[in-house]
Amino acid sequence: MPIYRFVGAGVLLACSGLAVAEPVTVSMAQTGFSGVLRTPHAEVLDFADLSLNYHIEEHIDHSTSYTKGAHKTLLLGVGLLPHLEISVQNTFKKFNGETGWNRGHSSDLSFSAKYEFSYFIPEDWFSLAVGFQDYGGVSWATVHQNAYGVVSKSLYDFRLSVGFGKGSERNQMGRDYLDGVFGGVEYQAFDWLQLVADYDGTGGNVGAKLFAPQQWLPYGWQANVTWQAYSSSDTHNRDNQWLGLGLTMPLAGPNRADRYQARGVEPWRDERATTQLQQANVTPTSAQQQQDWQGGNEQLLATLLAELASQGFENISLSLEGEVLHLAYENNVFNWNELDGLGVVLGLITDHHHGDFTVFVLNQKIPVLQVSGQTKQYLAFLQQQADQTTKAAPLTVNQASLNAEFDKVAWQQTQLNDSAYKLRLIFAPSYYSFLGTEMGVLDYSLALSSNVQMQLWQGASIDVRHLLPITHSDDFDDGEYFAQSRHKNRVDRALFHQGFLLPQNTLTQFSAGLVRSHFVGAMNETRWQSPQGAHRFSAELGYFEHDKTHFKAKPALVNYRYHLARWDWALEVGGGRYWYGDKGFTLSSKHWFGDTSVSLTYQNTDEQFAGMTFSVPITLQKDMTPTWLQVRGIDEWSLNYRTMVGNDKCNCLNGSLATPTGLQHNLARVYDNRDRLSAVYVETNATRLKSAYWQFVAQE
Repeated sequence: MPIYRFVGAGVLLACSGLAVAEPVTVSMAQTGFSGVLRTPHAEVLDFADLSLNYHIEEHIDHSTSYTKGAHKTLLLGVGLLPHLEISVQNTFKKFNGETGWNRGHSSDLSFSAKYEFSYFIPEDWFSLAVGFQDYGGVSWATVHQNAYGVVSKSLYDFRLSVGFGKGSERNQMGRDYLDGVFGGVEYQAFDWLQLVADYDGTGGNVGAKLFAPQQWLPYGWQANVTWQAYSSSDTHNRDNQWLGLGLTMPLAGPNRADRYQARGVEPWRDERATTQLQQANVTPTSAQQQQDWQGGNEQLLATLLAELASQGFENISLSLEGEVLHLAYENNVFNWNELDGLGVVLGLITDHHHGDFTVFVLNQKIPVLQVSGQTKQYLAFLQQQADQTTKAAPLTVNQASLNAEFDKVAWQQTQLNDSAYKLRLIFAPSYYSFLGTEMGVLDYSLALSSNVQMQLWQGASIDVRHLLPITHSDDFDDGEYFAQSRHKNRVDRALFHQGFLLPQNTLTQFSAGLVRSHFVGAMNETRWQSPQGAHRFSAELGYFEHDKTHFKAKPALVNYRYHLARWDWALEVGGGRYWYGDKGFTLSSKHWFGDTSVSLTYQNTDEQFAGMTFSVPITLQKDMTPTWLQVRGIDEWSLNYRTMVGNDKCNCLNGSLATPTGLQHNLARVYDNRDRLSAVYVETNATRLKSAYWQFVAQE
């Protein structure tokens, strides 16, 4: 089908409908990027959006071992940065089949990226994007490789696209898709219906996309169905029809402040909470408030202490010196984010105090953050309307000389609700997996992790974890390929930790005991962070010996992290000697969306690897109040995948290379809010302070 005939047919198809102008919705194409049917357009997924897709087709377009029979594709796309889209796809024949290596499994994994150039092109001109698929792998295994450029123009209900690509050289049966000129037409007939047609370099394709109404799904999620009704392509074993299911969701999750902040928008505000806040703070309306505001110091301290304790805060200390309130607390209940706890505390202060305040955030009874401000100014920030331009909280955030600042205060009430010697039982799934191998699409071993932690004195704690196997795939059975990696019923970690706060915003922690089920030894982790938190240097040094093989692990690693506040984006570089003795370096790009992080990693030791990691908290946003026992979920659970790159002879797993120490009780998680506790983070995410107060205090 000549391209001019295809474009003409697409325009006639699009013009056949009559509807009010609708924005043309972006969704994923079949082939690993946002687009039409089999071709990309020049738009990308929205920043902070995650798209999950499942496609079913009768044949696939390459003359490989998986061209015979029906095929499915799992496709994941994410708007990692403004105008940057990253996606991973796995095309397979059988999700699971016989154990061991089997060509019938026919699983192929590939990565894609697309970038939209928008900074130097006026918005009303056109959109331009470039992208690539499946680069860096073994040449004989890269069956989706291509690179392309594409231009799109939106007119009324239409989006027209044209581009040029260089397709894979592996297809010996003729031209491949995106090899040469391609193009597409999308017509948004209604907000729920999109008619689409494209020419992919080998033939024309026609279909439709259906979108669920927004009110059907929560939190801004969007579901869609894509149907390719016809294809004229003559590519080997290409079927005429395929069906795709998609779900797009904001990565920041249900917290509306985080979700909208990820797009640079002030969050919607609960008017009931605002009214209550104004009544409670603008003028004292009750006799009790009158007494507090007129200098009833003892009553003020008692009331505020009771409020803080009822919220579940620990190690609470208070002092009132004239008009200045000093407060220290430790948060072990708001385990998604320390800013939730800080927002609640600052809001409670505005309920009971009218002067200046200084708040110390503690972890393991060690001060890690100092926040100062004036109640009247902070109250104005809490009452700020969404359309006002000033978004920064009127707070001074400090992390320098915290021990000295803390010791200056003449504390009048100290250590209420002491955290020492309380059992904290943390349940979480433990999940080992291999994705897209010749053994199958997904092989896994799942266990229940039961982690007992107990704080002792300042900076000291014990940490014991037991793993209870639950289930696993057949390739983890005895005698099968992954049998040695299966979960075992045992204690895999038993450690004692002692942390210290040193001068110049430096933290250090010594750990000793059992790790990885068989290694016994000790290690030290030390980090320094700049006053605003943009820069962080850290180092790890350890010595462990395997109790059976007597192999000695001597990790020695250094790391530098730079935090770009505008996008909650952390760039890291580090390296040295890893756990199993290989030497090299790791580059990481970590992107925060609320309390979810997505990391892209490149590692180079004896081999080269590229990978992606998703990390989320698996617990309640506010956990149970600690008594002598606290039961909760885990503050950070990670799902990761990596693959070997840069090796033209082998596509091996090599899971032992570039292995870090990987302690769960590390400085970033225990003391630094998953490496987010800093002045620059508090300032950038100030709306989180508001939403925590509205959600957990004002509406109650």
